[in-house]
Amino acid sequence: AISGNNTITLDTLIDGVYSSCTVTVVDSYGNTGNIITLSPFTIDATNPTVILTGTPNPTNDFFIVTGTFSEGVTWLTLSDFVLTNGIASLFTVVNSWEYSFRVDPIINGPITVDLTWWAAFDFANNPNSPSSQLSVIFDGLTPVPTLTTTAPNPTNTSFVVVVTFRDWLSGSIESITWLTIWDFTV
Repeated sequence: AISGNNTITLDTLIDGVYSSCTVTVVDSYGNTGNIITLSPFTIDATNPTVILTGTPNPTNDFFIVTGTFSEGVTWLTLSDFVLTNGIASLFTVVNSWEYSFRVDPIINGPITVDLTWWAAFDFANNPNSPSSQLSVIFDGLTPVPTLTTTAPNPTNTSFVVVVTFRDWLSGSIESITWLTIWDFTV
């Protein structure tokens, strides 16, 4: 060390809280100076991570997205989220590590939500890592019914009609709840 003010750089410490740290200065002749006691300090060089969660998939309505960070963050706004096929609104700060907002679908099909790098910062000013993409299918159309029977045409007796509902997007058969005989017209 040289006389006067000197800088001590601690560049090999890992994240954590440090207390009871001392520094001993030795000059080029081997003379030892007074022991310097450092005040307690924290090293935080870790970027906060975020997990985006939403509604069960698929959905037929608006849904709420929640971003949960690994630690408290600041500076996050609704415009930091990147959406395709959806409109974000009603941004809510639940606490410093949890934020939520509403997504209204634009058209039927996939909706994606992302949060990019540098959207939010932890209290040590580390920027967030990007989120994994949240993807939700919006299916706002009613299922398509198909009526089938094995009865001959014409017939003069009662017969069974099978109603099959198919999803418009995938073509898969859908289960229907709350269907009664009163829902049909003969």
